Amino acid sequence: MKIRHLRMILLLLSQFSHFALCLASKTTSYSDETDQLSLLDIKNSLLDARSNDPESELNSWNTSVHFCQWQGITCGSLHQRVTALRLAQRGLGGTLSSSVGNLTFLKTLDLSANKLRGPLPEEIGFLPRLQILNLSTNTFKGPVLLHLVNCSELLSIDLSRNNGLTDTIPSQIGFLSKLQIFIMGQTNLGGEIPSSIGNLSALLDLSLYYTYLQGRIPIEMGKLKHMKRLDFTMNSLSGTVPAALYNLSDIKEISFTGNGLSGNFPPMLGVGFPHLRLGYFGLNNFTGGVPPTLSNISGLEGIDLGGNQLEGKIFNVSFNQLEGEVPIEGPFANLSSIYLQGNKRLCGGLPQLGLPRCSKKQISKQRMSTKAIIGTAITLSACLILAVVLLCLLMRKGLGSKTTALSIPSNKLGTFPRLSYKELLKATDEFSTRNLIGVGSFGLVYRGALEGDGKLIAVKVMNLANRGAVRSFLAECKVLSKVRHRNLLPILSYCSSLDSKGNDFMALVFELMPNGNLDTWLHVSRNLKLSQRVDIAIDFASALDYLHHHCEPQVVHCDMKPSNVLLDSDMVAHVGDFGLAKILHGTVIDDFSKGQSSSSAVKGTVGYVPPEYGMGGSVSTEGDVYSYGILLLEMITGKKPTDVIFKDGINIHTFCSSAISESSLIKILDLQLLEEMDIHLDNVGKEGHTEQTLQDGVVALTELGIACSVENPYLRIGTGQALHELHKIREKLLQFKRQPIKVPSFPHEDSKYLS
Repeated sequence: MKIRHLRMILLLLSQFSHFALCLASKTTSYSDETDQLSLLDIKNSLLDARSNDPESELNSWNTSVHFCQWQGITCGSLHQRVTALRLAQRGLGGTLSSSVGNLTFLKTLDLSANKLRGPLPEEIGFLPRLQILNLSTNTFKGPVLLHLVNCSELLSIDLSRNNGLTDTIPSQIGFLSKLQIFIMGQTNLGGEIPSSIGNLSALLDLSLYYTYLQGRIPIEMGKLKHMKRLDFTMNSLSGTVPAALYNLSDIKEISFTGNGLSGNFPPMLGVGFPHLRLGYFGLNNFTGGVPPTLSNISGLEGIDLGGNQLEGKIFNVSFNQLEGEVPIEGPFANLSSIYLQGNKRLCGGLPQLGLPRCSKKQISKQRMSTKAIIGTAITLSACLILAVVLLCLLMRKGLGSKTTALSIPSNKLGTFPRLSYKELLKATDEFSTRNLIGVGSFGLVYRGALEGDGKLIAVKVMNLANRGAVRSFLAECKVLSKVRHRNLLPILSYCSSLDSKGNDFMALVFELMPNGNLDTWLHVSRNLKLSQRVDIAIDFASALDYLHHHCEPQVVHCDMKPSNVLLDSDMVAHVGDFGLAKILHGTVIDDFSKGQSSSSAVKGTVGYVPPEYGMGGSVSTEGDVYSYGILLLEMITGKKPTDVIFKDGINIHTFCSSAISESSLIKILDLQLLEEMDIHLDNVGKEGHTEQTLQDGVVALTELGIACSVENPYLRIGTGQALHELHKIREKLLQFKRQPIKVPSFPHEDSKYLS
């Protein structure tokens, strides 16, 4: 009887286990099918009207093979569920399907550097195992952070360079306790930083640069003790830097540049951040002196304090070619006031400087003989007596009056009306950082309004500590006094005087360009249509053609780049910054300061300087044409010529040339241009020649940029021919625009630590 019962129990157990196995098998099959169907739906949304490339990796996404073998897909070895979806830099141009939320085993989602658009689906928050999310460098829109707080396993979020993302940091962000990297720069992120961000105890990298954050830095951020990088560049943060932030003792890179932070400059900087390599604190309202604790930071590679209201003196001769023994007395005894980095031939000094010991030969070279010392003393005494006599004569003649210590002849300043320092001080609200709109190599640019008529102006204040600033000031005055053209930045006045402290002061006053510069529109706002780019290119070329061929004397600009192209309220381009310009008289160059050669002394800007200048070639109009060609290619690709992708012999010129020769230009286009083509395709379909017209315009503009930037200066086309080609491109686009196409409006919008 017992044996019969035992057999019955074993039979029931066998049937139950068989049923369980069948159920598990069906469940697994269903889950596999769910992943496959979701991936196919994602494929359909990622492909758009341009994505019929027979070599596209998504062509492997078909039912002839298991989805775990599809390109960009990784599955778990046991359960055969999708754990990773990696399709970065594939030229995809569609949207992200809500079916992504069905991939519940997904740990990595990387769709970065594509042309994806549209809103991010809220179903992305249905991924409980998600660890790595990288959707950077696309044109996604709408909010997403509130959905992501449900993904409690997240380690890294990178949503940067999505200018359509409009979001705030939700207070629930603190739920992501495992988050190590949070990057959302160059988006429309706004609002205040919630105090709950202090709960992200594992955070290593917080990069929220070029966004619209405001309010104070929360004191709770002092809890983020593992932080390596903190970047709040160009926001609207205010208040003081909380002392609790000094708890971030592991920080290596920090940037508060371009905010409204105030109070004394962080006094405990060197104590709280002993491992700091890069520190950027410029363009704020910091006051007080530079803290002596900076000397505690042994590995400091770069620090920026400009554009504040700091006081005190700093002896900064970093990165020069100084040599010899550093003294240990006088100013050299105060480590907080001297910066000697980058002078490889220095020796001696205080041990804390870390300089090598001087050899006997080095010391002997610096020691003077007794006779030399006596001779030098006599000479200095004679010079001192002579200086006193000359000073008395000057005072007697009344030449010591305080006009300007630089005593620049008026014939070198042009015939512009002159404004006083007090007038400019009042116009700019005492040069308030709130009015700071630009930073250049030779000075700062402030927005202002003249008293009386209220005319809006831009005031370029020269940084006279830079030895090239006076030369730049004179060059601009002289050139702009001789040229008149609708596409040149109009100068209104200048000031060469003394400031309220008796220091030399120089400034140029221009008409304010309300729409900023081209560089911002290309790399921050990224909202220029193809027709606008062509119009700007024509304006720029018109200015160049005037300077080169219709102006007497002939002028070479020598610093053509997007930040020197200013846009007025009608988006008309004006060429500015003639600080490096040269006036040509036949083949002779008019120097604004003696000792400056016409070739190797020309600096320009890296990436835009023609190759012949680097080899000692003379300044020429062909050099400007080269820079113009590089600028055109930048307008097409949305990439600076110094982009990290340009290496190993590849530059922006060869990059675009290869794309043209391989008929693959669409893979290198700026995302905004690709989105513009998408809009037209959505509205007019494939009928007619609308898409071809846009593509032809892009190709023609790229070919023009290539023709202008060839290496051989004698093979570059002239500005006249460039203008002719540009007008043909614009005419075709105008014919295209006359078609009744309804274009929807779009809103305007301005890590390495994870192992």
